[in-house]
Amino acid sequence: MKQTPLLEKHQRRLGFDHGEYFPPRGRAGRLALWWTKELQVQEIGFKGNPYTWTNSRLGPANVQHRLDKALENLDWFRCYPHAQVLHELKIGSDHSPLILCSNAFPNSSEVVSF
Repeated sequence: MKQTPLLEKHQRRLGFDHGEYFPPRGRAGRLALWWTKELQVQEIGFKGNPYTWTNSRLGPANVQHRLDKALENLDWFRCYPHAQVLHELKIGSDHSPLILCSNAFPNSSEVVSF
C-alpha cells in the first residue's frame, strides 16, 4: 500500500524525506506493532475502564476501543517495576486521559504521577 500524496507532502515539509511508511493493519497502527517487535517493548499495566476511546453514540451504534497505551522497555521496567497507567474518565474529548504512575505500589495510598 502506497502512502497518500498528502502524507508525502507533510513528510517532506517536516524533513522526513527518508522516513518509513507503515500502513495500518485493521484498527491497529502498524508503527506501534513494529515498535513492539523491533524495540522489544511491552505494554504497561493499566487500571480503570478497559476502553480509552468511544464514538459517544448511544445504543448499538456505540463503539469503544482501547486505542491509547503506554509502552515500556526492560530498562524502564527495572527502574519502575510497579508502574501503572490509570485510565481516567473522559471529559470534553472522545479519549480518556491516561495518567502514568511510576510508583504505583499495590498497597500504597499515595499516587505519584506526571
